[in-house]
Parts: sequence; C-alpha cells; structure tokens
Amino acid sequence: MKFIRVSTRLYCDIYEAYRALTADRRLVKYFNLEDECLYVGERELQINISQKEPYQKVEWTIVNEGVKATFHIMQCTAKTEYCTEVHLMLHKQNTGLTEPEVEKWRLIGRDLLEVLREHYNKDWVISDEDLNRGEFRGSF
Repeated sequence: MKFIRVSTRLYCDIYEAYRALTADRRLVKYFNLEDECLYVGERELQINISQKEPYQKVEWTIVNEGVKATFHIMQCTAKTEYCTEVHLMLHKQNTGLTEPEVEKWRLIGRDLLEVLREHYNKDWVISDEDLNRGEFRGSF
C-alpha cells in the first residue's frame, strides 16, 4: 500500500489547528514532545517538522521510522469558521508501506489525531449533521 489516510474534525479555526501541529509549546503539551521525540501513547516517534505551508499543510518526517506524515488542514465548509478538518497522510518515500506496517501506521495516525480531537472537542466527534450548528459560524 502506498499510503494511509486518516482524518478528524476539530472544534477550532484553521490557525489554531496549524499551531497545534507546528508550535513547540503545543506539541509539548499535547504529545509530550521532548528533544524532538513525540510520544503517542507508549510509542516514541522522533519527528522533524520538514515542511510548512501556512494554514494549509504541515509535513513531519518521522526520522526513526522513515515515514512522512503530511497533515492537510482545511475548513469543514465555507461557512464554518470554527470547524477544521485535518487529513493525515502517512507514507514511506520510496517503498510504500508493507502489509505489516499498514495496520501499525493506521493506529498511530488515528492516535495522533485522537490526541488533537480530545483536546479541542473533548468527547465530541463532529458529524456531517453537526456542521449546521451555530457555534461553528464565526464572523460569516
């Protein structure tokens, strides 16, 4: 398999979602970042933020695993300022993921996004029906 895609919706604006993936103090708070090692559950991932496109895309290189994690950030809809979708693509640059790696990285990807979702949403999983709710509309 070439890549894995997992996604979530966060109850925050695009700018806050971007900062959650790039700002050291937020990475320390959410993922216990220490000496470029990020902890997701019991997993230690050595990361390097290798590419940023402000408020659109963040790419981490997971150095100790040879995996790229690309986070695509976008508004849920044109009228929802405080709902941000984060799509995470996980892949190895040259070889793709082997079958044993697929499930491992699917779980890691889900765990990464779950940390963010729990921080911003608490126990709320934002569904399509929720997108019409008034709290998502800022100045529109």
